[in-house]
This record gives sequence, structure tokens and C-alpha cells, in this order.
Amino acid sequence: MAQQLPGSTGPHPLLSAVEQLADDPRLDRARTAVAAVAERVVPPGPRRDALQGAWQGSPLHPVLTDVTIGCWTSAFVLDLVGGRRGRTAARRLVGLGVLSALPTAASGLAEWADADEGSQRIGVAHAGANSVALACYALSWRARRRGHHLRGMALGLVGGGVATVGAHLGGHLTYERGVGVGREGRRQRAATSPAHRAEEPSVSGEGAPSDNTTLSAVVADYESAGFTTAFLIRDGGTITCRHCGQTSPARQFSLHSLRRLEGASDPADMVAVAAVHCPSCEARGLLVLPYGPEAGEDETLVYLALDDHRQDQDGVPSSAGPTEGQERTGPT
Repeated sequence: MAQQLPGSTGPHPLLSAVEQLADDPRLDRARTAVAAVAERVVPPGPRRDALQGAWQGSPLHPVLTDVTIGCWTSAFVLDLVGGRRGRTAARRLVGLGVLSALPTAASGLAEWADADEGSQRIGVAHAGANSVALACYALSWRARRRGHHLRGMALGLVGGGVATVGAHLGGHLTYERGVGVGREGRRQRAATSPAHRAEEPSVSGEGAPSDNTTLSAVVADYESAGFTTAFLIRDGGTITCRHCGQTSPARQFSLHSLRRLEGASDPADMVAVAAVHCPSCEARGLLVLPYGPEAGEDETLVYLALDDHRQDQDGVPSSAGPTEGQERTGPT
């Protein structure tokens, strides 16, 4: 949830300023260009999964950012207290940070590729700031290498300042927007929150949860029944299957069940859990679609398509049908 200033009813102005980037269409040209690079460099499949940290069970990008930032911060400390004897070590740390920035950027690109449109816009600004910081540190290393230590220090200070801006944007993407949090971003973020409770105690049907009420338990029950494939919502209400890499309209997915869960502390904080089958490879998995302030246009389109699908089918279990007044507006 957005942080607020003490005594204020609105979000922090810095947070609001960052969120404005998510709605800024001027970033779309750069976003499109980065998306084209991502499709070539980190296409859906084993490479993207590896760079996202699937092999270690947790995101890889934060680990690599610690290496890069740690090297540059250590160089800064040596510049301050190391004297002449610390200059060689500081130069090497700057260079190591520059080298480590390459795999760090690749892992970030893999996370960015699976983010929603607004988060990708913020991600473009995040990448831009980091690119400037990287250029400053590369020039700092060159200056130090040529014996211009003071110039190298100055370039490092500029790079550190710009990197701080980039780090803030990256933190916003993770902690405010759930990018890179677990296997499916928002799904994992929501599933670990105790705030969600099911509207109804049970859902019938194969693989559906029985008496579990927390979202994490609902997801665990579905996954134990074989709904384990990661599905990603794309622009225009389409869905990408991480198993086969195919992107299809939501209406083409076979629906097993659709269930709505409501926040215990805030009735407006709701999600719909959809168990679906990929139309291309028949892989089974889950989509968790946010309601209220968490719902975006693409999630709404997917929800409406799946709910129409549910109404067209006979005997599909669901406690997720729209409530009165929501039948055609979706989870917004």
C-alpha cells in the first residue's frame, strides 16, 4: 500500500511522482524498444527463468544488484578513508562493479519483460538512470587508470548520486508494484499477505480448495492439484503461458474454476483466483486478478473474458461471479 505522510490522507508526494511515470505515454517509445530487445535477449523459456532466479527459488536480480552497489559503495569508502594506499583497491572495485552491472542488467531485463505496462514505464526510467550511473563509473575507472584519481572520484560521486535515483525506482517497482516478487509478481505478493480471506468457505470440483480461507492456502491447494504453470497477463488482456511461451487471448483459455476472495481488513482489497488451461499446450496454472485500486485495465479485460467463459459453461464451480452492479464493469 502507498506510504502516507504523518497526518496526511494522501500518498507521499515522492511516491506519487514516481507513479506518474507509470501513466506517462512519452515513455512508450523507449518501452517498445526495450521490449524488442527483451524478446531477443531474454525470450520466454529457460533463459528468462534462469535470469529470474527460478533455479534458486528466489529472484536473482536483488542478489546481483548488491554486488554492483556493494563494489561502488566500497570504492567510495576507500576514497574517503583509504588515502593513497587505497587508490588501487578503489579502482579495482569500481571496475568490478562495472563488470557486474552487465549480468545485473540482464536479470533486471528478465523481470521487466514480465511486468505490466505501467511498471515497464517506470522500469525504463530505472534502466535509464542505471545506464547513466554505469557510464559515470566506467569513466571513473578510466580516469583512475590513467592516474587522474580526483577526476575519478568526482565521476564516482556523480555516478553514485544517479545510481541512488535508479535504486529508488527499483525499490518502488519491487515494494509498491510487486515486480519480481516470486514467480508471478503480484500473485506471490498477495498470496503471502494474511489480509485476504475467502468470501465462501468452499469450492467444489477437482483440484479446488475445500475449507481453506487464506489466499496462500487457496493457491497451495490448487498447486498441489497440478495447477503450477505460471501465466502472465499481457497488453490487451492477453495471457502468456510460461510453459510453452505462447500468448493467446484470455477467451481461448479453458476455465476450470473462478473464485473471488475479499480482503479481511479492506473489503475493496479483493482478488479473483482463476484456474485455467493453456490453449496451446494444455498446461494448468493460476491467475490472480486484483480488484479495486489494484486492478489495471489488462487485468479487468482478462477477468471479464474469463467470467464470460464461466457463464457460457455448465457446471463450472465459481464463487467469483461479479456482485450486483459489477457484472459488466469487472474488478475495478
